[in-house]
Formats: sequence, structure tokens, C-alpha cells
Amino acid sequence: FGGGYVVTMKIKAEKPGIPPDLVPAESFMESSFPGCIQREKHYNTLQYEIAAASLARVFQLVLTNKERLNIEDYSVSQTTLDQ
Repeated sequence: FGGGYVVTMKIKAEKPGIPPDLVPAESFMESSFPGCIQREKHYNTLQYEIAAASLARVFQLVLTNKERLNIEDYSVSQTTLDQ
């Protein structure tokens, strides 16, 4: 319990009516957080479980790359017993 974080990102499409490109965000997560596990992938939502890292680093990396990756919304939470 509390051994890591869950990062959920909602990616916006570049143009209305076109599915969002999730590949840049997926590549970013894999390179920024080695060993992260993709838990969910839906139309425009990605969810990753990352090992214990600095919470400040998680927010810094996501905020710095928010525009480049077309992140519309994101959340970071601690893992739960169920996870």
C-alpha cells in the first residue's frame, strides 16, 4: 500500500472528430518512468502505475510536457490496496 502512484491522463485530439494520438504520451511515460505499467488505455485516456518516485518529479514532468503531449487533464494518486 502506498508503494507508488497511479497517473491518469486524458489526451485531447488535435482536430475535432479525429481520435487522439496516444503514442507520444505512451512513449513519454515509458521513457520518463522506466518500469511503469500501463493499466488502462481507452479512446482518449491512459492510466499508468509507476513505482515510488518523487511526487514533485511526477508533477514537474507532466506539467512541463502537457502542451507537447496534448494532455487535456491528468491526475496523480497513491496506489490502493486493491491495486
